[in-house]
Amino acid sequence: MTGNNESVKGEFDLDGNPRIHGNRVDMGAYEFGNPPPEKPFLPVVPESMLEAVRQANKKAAEEADEKKRQEELKKQQKVEAEAKQKADEDAKRKADLEANKKKMEEALEEHEKTEEEVKNKRQEAYQKKMEEALDEQQKAVEEEKNKRQEAALQRHRKQLTDIGFSDTDTMDDDAVLDLINKVNEVDINKVRSDMGMLQMGVGTPADVALVKKFYKEQRVEGVGNLNDNKILQFYFLKEAAGKKGVGSTPATQNNVKDAVKDTAVEGGVRALRGALRR
Repeated sequence: MTGNNESVKGEFDLDGNPRIHGNRVDMGAYEFGNPPPEKPFLPVVPESMLEAVRQANKKAAEEADEKKRQEELKKQQKVEAEAKQKADEDAKRKADLEANKKKMEEALEEHEKTEEEVKNKRQEAYQKKMEEALDEQQKAVEEEKNKRQEAALQRHRKQLTDIGFSDTDTMDDDAVLDLINKVNEVDINKVRSDMGMLQMGVGTPADVALVKKFYKEQRVEGVGNLNDNKILQFYFLKEAAGKKGVGSTPATQNNVKDAVKDTAVEGGVRALRGALRR
């Protein structure tokens, strides 16, 4: 039985191996006591013959390896040769392309140079023509501007004359513009209202006397009969009188008349511009 050392029959099994290994029986094919067969006879081959066989096999293997290596080398050389031929062909094609490209670039550059010269000449001619046209236009604009300025100055001089300034023809342009700016700053409606109040006696004695004198000179009964230029004339007369000390302090009828005379209501307000500039 397997595992029972006492049941073992014989020391070896049919393969010639011990039945008991260690302290346990091993189950084998010939466990029931049949004797193992005799070992077959193997002829002894001389070592020299074995060595010769080994050397022959080694040589054959080396020759096969060398043949394979030579074949691989030929294949590699063929691939390298084909690659070199292809590289040479590519290099030649590239060189040809570069040469053709250079020729085309030179031709294009020459063409562009010619076109650029023509273009520059056209641009110069066009620029010159435009500059001449611009100069003419600027000249015309300047002339028109001067005409308008002159017309405006003439209107301003006339307005100042209508207000009462008698020396507008001798004034320089800056003086005319300065006076017109002062005219435009006047609130005519307020001056009308102030003149109405002065006519009713509301104000300083000097201003009341001044407005009565002005109405008399203009031959009107009140402010409702005066146009805007006459209202402005009174405003500047009152301003000039105030600068001379009339109207800002208690005054008599006589010094009001003197102030009115000095500002020249009857003579065209000759002293008014000088009074305003002080």
